[in-house]
Amino acid sequence: MNTNLKREIKSFVLRSRMTLSQRLSHEQFWPLFGIEPPLNMLNFEELYQRSAPTILEIGFGMGGSLVELAEKNPEINFLGIEVHKPGIGALLFSIQEKQLSNLKVICGDAKEWLNQHIADHSLAAILLFFPDPWPKRRQQKRRIVQTPFVDLVQRKLEASGYFHLATDVMSYADHMRDVMSKHQGFGIINTAGISLNLIRPKTKFEQKGERLGHTITDLIYRKTI
Repeated sequence: MNTNLKREIKSFVLRSRMTLSQRLSHEQFWPLFGIEPPLNMLNFEELYQRSAPTILEIGFGMGGSLVELAEKNPEINFLGIEVHKPGIGALLFSIQEKQLSNLKVICGDAKEWLNQHIADHSLAAILLFFPDPWPKRRQQKRRIVQTPFVDLVQRKLEASGYFHLATDVMSYADHMRDVMSKHQGFGIINTAGISLNLIRPKTKFEQKGERLGHTITDLIYRKTI
């Protein structure tokens, strides 16, 4: 074994037990709305059969907010990536139920897909809502928001594209601010007076957090270089 190969630290742990309905949705609707790894880079115009801005959500959970965004913004292409198959099955069912032609689904590691299959400067926005906070100190190296990941996000965004992060864990919000403030390729957008429900629908996860007294932090950054 080559001990010089550095193992990639994953920011997620797989939890993939699907219900019967989720499994059936996956079997029926994945051929319609799912994306298999291409040989090279995704061609969004071919994928959506039109030219339009494309927004990627990383880790969409059960897909509720992504479906709502796609419904409210039919002029925009949406792409969701998730590793957990129950959420993928649920989202595929919703896409079929609502007949959404502007929403496609990827099953896989976001960093691998961004590196291997999504062209530089091709995304209008990247959304990262409530990623795993990995709260214990020894776990924090597994947080997805790290400088190499932000470098990757910057490369994939088009000029003036934006990166929207949300968390209900204050220590992670502080970590996000610290990482982003040190990156020269982004400037923070002042969200004072903006109704965030217009750009990030409230999720069940968020509603649960609010009932528990958690503070929700939204951070939006514009690509500057």
